[in-house]
Amino acid sequence: MRPTVDYIERKFDEFNSLCFGSRLLKPLFRVTNARSYLGKMVCRSDADGSRTFELLVSRAADRSENVVEDTVLHEMIHYYILYYRIPDRSAHGPVFRSMMDGINRSFGRGITISYKAGEAEQSADRDKRRHLLCAVRLADGRTGVIVSAGTRLLQLWDAVMQERSISVGVWLLSYNPFFNRFPRSRVLKMYRLAPEELRKELAGARRLERQGSSVRVGAKISNAVFPD
Repeated sequence: MRPTVDYIERKFDEFNSLCFGSRLLKPLFRVTNARSYLGKMVCRSDADGSRTFELLVSRAADRSENVVEDTVLHEMIHYYILYYRIPDRSAHGPVFRSMMDGINRSFGRGITISYKAGEAEQSADRDKRRHLLCAVRLADGRTGVIVSAGTRLLQLWDAVMQERSISVGVWLLSYNPFFNRFPRSRVLKMYRLAPEELRKELAGARRLERQGSSVRVGAKISNAVFPD
């Protein structure tokens, strides 16, 4: 399912009564198309010292209703801790984990600290999106791909050139939905793929060519991803 604002608000009211003793005031609600998170609780402090809370849930992927519900509950725990100014060691510290475990036990939920999409969900995401990729071959022969955040392309390009463990790095532009499953990175993070899988999934990709701080899209690559 892909949640709506009405759905999120309805679930908030239901869980507020069931799990939080109706102790939470209703925040603002918003659905987004973000792929970097499932849910987020935003707290904004105003100049007069008042605070505004907003519960965000992503509808970028089609997920089961249980996952969406658990996402709302996850963010409601954050909201409770923020609203009542309860000290915790970190965003998912002992207080958060204790509340999460209590709700999971008492109400048969499956709230987690982080969510990893299953293979079926990853494969179902067939939207065409732009991917800035570096096909990488390491000095030990392993191969894979780095998926760059758009704002970090030049920095990661330089980092690949300077990384001694990388023997070959080929920068490419691809719209293949296969790469939707990989988060866009701001640091050097390689996802391992076999050479034959790289060759298959990068078919039709275009080479990226750089001159100084300017990058342009070049011709399609040949069947061989890496030059001999």
